Amino acid sequence: MLLQQRAFRIDQLNRLDSPTATKSDPARDEIGATLREAARRVLTLIDAALRRIEEGSYGHCQRCGDLMSLHRLTALPMSTLCGRCQLTLGIVGPDRARGPEHSRTAHRDI
Repeated sequence: MLLQQRAFRIDQLNRLDSPTATKSDPARDEIGATLREAARRVLTLIDAALRRIEEGSYGHCQRCGDLMSLHRLTALPMSTLCGRCQLTLGIVGPDRARGPEHSRTAHRDI
């Protein structure tokens, strides 16, 4: 799944960077720049997830170390935080931010 998403983002960036995509009005240029930035950001997250797979740390929350649920990884395969840590930190999306330590007690992943 990650490899498919990676191929999609690379193709998306190639299309957005093509000469026909760059010749337009200022509003379209701004939209194109925003889309390129978002695609690059997601591609970075995908590449990081692929590295975690190679290292054997994929699926573990980078904040508390607990295993993430299969449901979460299927929905957000580039996630770095379990649902509890993400909610605790108030983060939207699969970010890599870290916050204050919390108990390593078992919890239900969201």
